[in-house]
Amino acid sequence: MKKRAVKCIAVLLAELVLLLSLCACGGGDDGGEQDSAPPATVAPSYRTAAVHRIDADYISQVDSCPCGCESVSAVMALNYAGYGIDTDVFIEDYLPMGEEPYYGDDGLLYADSPYEVFIGSPYSDYSYGCYAPVIRGAIERFLTDGAINADPAGAYRVADLSGTSLKELCEDYVSRDIPVIVWGTIGMQPIRAYTTWILPDGSEFTWRSQEHCLLLVGYDEQYYYFNDPMEGKDTKYQKADAEQAYAALYSQALAIVKNE
Repeated sequence: MKKRAVKCIAVLLAELVLLLSLCACGGGDDGGEQDSAPPATVAPSYRTAAVHRIDADYISQVDSCPCGCESVSAVMALNYAGYGIDTDVFIEDYLPMGEEPYYGDDGLLYADSPYEVFIGSPYSDYSYGCYAPVIRGAIERFLTDGAINADPAGAYRVADLSGTSLKELCEDYVSRDIPVIVWGTIGMQPIRAYTTWILPDGSEFTWRSQEHCLLLVGYDEQYYYFNDPMEGKDTKYQKADAEQAYAALYSQALAIVKNE
C-alpha cells in the first residue's frame, strides 16, 4: 500500500513538472508548435545596410580640362558601357560650345543658355559649364555616329532622368550596375554666389556658382559614392549634403542604358 502511494505521488510530481515546463516555453492551449518570431512590438537590434558599388574606370579633369566635369563624367559613363572614347574627342567632336559671358555697351552681361551650349571652353580655368540637355545631345550624337561608334547597331541610348531623386536613381539604376551622370556642386557645398546674364532672346538667366558634374557609382547607409572628376574615384559624400547639392542644380541626371 505504501509503495503504491509513493508511486502515485511520483507520477503526480512528474506531470506537474511537465506542465510547468510547457508554461515556461510559452506553449499554446492546443499544444501546437510555437512561433519563433519575436513579438511585433519588439524592434530588431540592428538592420543590414543596403550597399552597392560600381567599379567604373576613373578620369580626372584637373590637369586636362579644368572646367570639363560634364564631359569627363559623360565619357566615364560611356566607357563603362563599353564604348572607347577619349575626353578630348568627346569635347572637340560632339560638345557644342559658346562664348564666355561678355559685357555689352549697356554694361550688362550677355551669353548663351547652358541648356543649349557649353558656356566657354572645358579647357579654360575661367569658363562656366552646361546642363543636362547639352550633354544628352552630345552623347546622342556620339551614339549615332557610325564613323566612330563601336556599336553602330544602337545597343545603348541616353536616358534623361532629371527630376528623379538620388535615392530612386540608386534603387533603379546604380543597384543594377548602371552609373548615373548627375549635377551638383563642388564638394557638395551650398551655393554662395550667382551670375546673371542676358540670353539671346532677351530674357535673364542666373548661373549658380560651384556647378559640378559627377558620376554616381554607389551608396550605403550613410553615403553616396561618386567618381568625382575633381576629387577621385569612389569619393563619398554624406547623403544629406549630396541631396541638397543635387536639388540646388535642378536635380539633373542622365544614364547610358540598353535599348530594349
